[in-house]
Amino acid sequence: MNHASAPLNKAICRKARLSRDARFDGLFYTGVLTTGIFCRPICPATPPKETNVNYYPTASSAAQAGLRPCLRCRPESAPGSPAWQGVQTTLSRAVKLIDQGEWRGQSLAQFAARLGVSDRYLRKLFTEQMGISPLKYANFTRTLFAKQLLQQSNLPVTEVAAMAGFGSTRRFNTVFAELLGLNPRLLRRTQAYEAAAGNTLSVSLSYRPPYNWVAVREFYRLRQIPGLEALGDTSYSRSFRYQQCEGVFTATHLPDKNSFRVDLALSHPEHSLAVIQRIRRLLDLDADAGAIASHLANNPLFADLNSTGIRLPGMWSAFEAGVRAILGQQVSVKAAQNLVTRLVTELGKPLPANETANGATNETTNETTNETTSKIPTLLFPEPEAVAASNLEFLAMPNKRRQALRLLAEHLLNQGRDENRSANVAAGINNKAQEASGCVDSLYQDWLAIPGIGPWTVQYTAFRMGHPDIFLAGDLGVKSALKKMGDGSEQALIVDAETISPWGSYATLLLWQTLSGAATKKPRCKTLSKPESSNTMPNTEEQSQIAYASLNSPIGRLTILADDKGITEIRFPNNSHVLPSSPSSTGQASEYVERAIDQLQAYFDGHLKDFDLPLSLGGTDFQQGVWAQLQTVRYGTTASYGQIAAAINKPKAARAVGMANNKNRIPIVIPCHRIIGSNGSLTGFAGGLDTKRWLLAHEASASGRAL
Repeated sequence: MNHASAPLNKAICRKARLSRDARFDGLFYTGVLTTGIFCRPICPATPPKETNVNYYPTASSAAQAGLRPCLRCRPESAPGSPAWQGVQTTLSRAVKLIDQGEWRGQSLAQFAARLGVSDRYLRKLFTEQMGISPLKYANFTRTLFAKQLLQQSNLPVTEVAAMAGFGSTRRFNTVFAELLGLNPRLLRRTQAYEAAAGNTLSVSLSYRPPYNWVAVREFYRLRQIPGLEALGDTSYSRSFRYQQCEGVFTATHLPDKNSFRVDLALSHPEHSLAVIQRIRRLLDLDADAGAIASHLANNPLFADLNSTGIRLPGMWSAFEAGVRAILGQQVSVKAAQNLVTRLVTELGKPLPANETANGATNETTNETTNETTSKIPTLLFPEPEAVAASNLEFLAMPNKRRQALRLLAEHLLNQGRDENRSANVAAGINNKAQEASGCVDSLYQDWLAIPGIGPWTVQYTAFRMGHPDIFLAGDLGVKSALKKMGDGSEQALIVDAETISPWGSYATLLLWQTLSGAATKKPRCKTLSKPESSNTMPNTEEQSQIAYASLNSPIGRLTILADDKGITEIRFPNNSHVLPSSPSSTGQASEYVERAIDQLQAYFDGHLKDFDLPLSLGGTDFQQGVWAQLQTVRYGTTASYGQIAAAINKPKAARAVGMANNKNRIPIVIPCHRIIGSNGSLTGFAGGLDTKRWLLAHEASASGRAL
């Protein structure tokens, strides 16, 4: 098969598969010649000998070589790789649209016309560059999606076939057996599935780590619209409309599995593939966060900012993004949120009851995260018809801006709904103006003819729709961030957009985060920010001299405290204790704090496994004995309360060990997060179970072990 892309580096592939490095998941596949299967780099099976494997850039290329997908690592669940880059732009556009589930109910000629080429030319491109016909590639994509549904749901095979885009179950069975060498019904009988509650479809969407969920969550939280969206500590829910389909989804972050669990309720299940792919885009699951962070770090202005796991929080539709952009013109984020909330309340259509009654966002406790969703999305974002027909007098803003909203709605109505347009934009398909100019603005070039819509609105819309290279140089927030980074000097710093391309959108987001403190400076570590200057204060309770400093870590802002004997406490962000306001300490205490920060930085960066710090513990003899034993639990491993009790010769004191574990004031350094229930369940943790999962997953990944 002729691929124009660069050949795979076999040495890197070998190292990645042997270490099961999740950062390479979806970037290549391993074909095992002795068994005839192909796997993801993270496959839990015993690694085969190097002489028995080949490496393939895509799942389809592995299948073309006569291999079938592994039933253990499930290649269909791998995160998407960057769009295939051939010598023909048309080909990469076609592949992206097919992967997004956008080729449905169309003949090849109609699909080719959408790309602006003939069906003969499109067949020639696929055959020459990929060694496969367009229809066969589309069928392979649909078949992998069907396999995912068969293994992750209890849906009947007939429904799976329809949802995957096949016209009949008979055709589905034939294609499935031909492409994967498996019988779908036999696969269902031999594979255990995870049944979803009610009529909800549940699927697992993987990503390549790291993923800064906290930053994504807070971005959505600042702009959250009640009734349309709901946020939990580990989840994001919203309602949506796609063509004739209405529904709601909840995406729950599972950091220990490098994935999101998506619970989805749809009025028309046949649109499942397209909807799921749009959720992937919404959460930016296919970004190569490591490559983005590395590229931005080459720019002196961004080198000291924490870009680890950066992702673009997307929006469902271009119309919604455009409306939010117009309402956000020349006002604060909070004011814009209030305006959008009013618009949704007045013009939003109620979500049908059957899409929430058994849907993904019921008020139930999530068994995976033990988190309760308290607010259910019940409204759909207003449709263009509703906005165009309203006088919008309920919005407290200039009439010119109201007129811009109506004209945008009318413009999209005249063009037809924007679902296909959004997909075309995501695939790089647009009008002749785009082809001529090649600039970012041309993605929505025709919007500029609408009074009240300027370049910022067009660029912001493209930014929220997932375009990776939008640097909003004229944005007030970007200007404020650059001025802040320039220490408030009159001459603001200047960013050369070419030096940060093709990741301008991520640079914009990073600058916005500096205003909220989410992307602060870091002198050495890639995952932590630079610590604040060590403030000190007297602790009136203990009458000793205390120093403290704070830093931003991947699990939130930590505060480290020390006295002149050693570290006394590490506080998580949810700690409610107030720091005294009268600093005073010895230089020794400050030195201990700085040493702790250096070692914590190295720990979060994956370079340190054992801490070497003086500790000032306090506590009873029993507690100190438990804490000393905790420090013997090796990095990347876990132990139970019973095992700790037996190790200190008190086998019946498991409950007391648990209480002593909870009294530990120096977590991470004294690794109480490594203590789990005897049945393997995660138990309580001062920083929250999400933080505990992150710490365990971080250590497992750095040590090459599986959780």
